[in-house]
Amino acid sequence: MSPHLFHSTYQVSSFGCSLFLFIYQSGGVYVNAYEKLQEETCRDGIEVIHYPFETDRIKGLYCDGTIAISTDMKTDAEKACVLAEELGHHYTTYGNILDQSV
Repeated sequence: MSPHLFHSTYQVSSFGCSLFLFIYQSGGVYVNAYEKLQEETCRDGIEVIHYPFETDRIKGLYCDGTIAISTDMKTDAEKACVLAEELGHHYTTYGNILDQSV
């Protein structure tokens, strides 16, 4: 079974995450870095959704354990870069980053 069979259009469902982890644990092969990062998000309980932002200036956003990736991106390489950036926010941010009074 190829990892391409469950490449999501809008979000990684819990079934897709489980299938992804099963293929990985069974010795499956990742086609690219984006799919590898998707596996990491599943493992860490982070939801990834593909979202049609109103502007092409927004590539991705992170909020409360959910990463939104723009549907405007065409290549998995660009999606992987954005997903890695948003994962960085998940692992390193704490509290309200808009409040700069601290």
